[in-house]
Amino acid sequence: MSNVDLFVCVTGKTSQFAEFTKKISSRLLSGNHKVNWKYIISGKAKTTPKGYEYVCSVKSGSCPSMSHGKALNKACSLAVENYVIMLDTDFVFLKKGWDNIIISNLDKGYAAFGVDSPCHVNRARGFPFIYCFCYRVDLLNGIKLDFRPRTNKKGDNLRFDIIKSKREEDIIGLPDGSKYRWETSSRIPFLFYDNNLKSKAIECVLGDSKKVKLPFLDENYKKEYLNSLKQTKKSKESMQEWHYENDLFATHFRGAITDSFTGEKVQKWVKRINLYLDKTGV
Repeated sequence: MSNVDLFVCVTGKTSQFAEFTKKISSRLLSGNHKVNWKYIISGKAKTTPKGYEYVCSVKSGSCPSMSHGKALNKACSLAVENYVIMLDTDFVFLKKGWDNIIISNLDKGYAAFGVDSPCHVNRARGFPFIYCFCYRVDLLNGIKLDFRPRTNKKGDNLRFDIIKSKREEDIIGLPDGSKYRWETSSRIPFLFYDNNLKSKAIECVLGDSKKVKLPFLDENYKKEYLNSLKQTKKSKESMQEWHYENDLFATHFRGAITDSFTGEKVQKWVKRINLYLDKTGV
């Protein structure tokens, strides 16, 4: 049995998302490991999530991503277990034994394991993003993780850079001349590359893929949802899923900060999750 510290960063009205995440994900634990559910308050929170252990609060940064990054750095410093999971409040595990999968991959020598970003965004390819970033402390070889983003000169927005070197191409996986967005956790791929650390990421599946496993509520909703994906790249990223060995591993809403948990859009996501669990019996 392994002990795991799992952290979520709570801000604004995200506590309800965190409670739902724990409610569903806990049902699918293997029972082989002890998961310590913990939360950090980033900035200000309307409420706090039930079922989690409070760790600390971190003051707001210059922008939401900076606040998030600072909170994650604090979580790293307060982790007491060798296995650590950083999880978004709106990220839900949907595969039975997901904890076994994380532990077994980290035990194969991957210092970090998690989920990849959608292919259309300006992030590192094939590297675990902060939606679900899991790591083994001892395999970091003393390297201190830094989840802070880089901001513009005013400090009120995220910075974009143009990829100009072979090193940057190798790290990010985007061609020369591409834009790279320095958001939360964007420094981590560089730390891994420079220190020869191994990582593994599960490929992201978007809602318009034929591989989608999360069931649609009905044909009308499916048409409505797929039409929304055609409008902007941002909407394309609002609901994703990841598969592990052809099974649905997890889903992410990507909107806890801006969307109410009781809102129509979120509740449709919740219904899709429950429909999947009912149909599969997991």
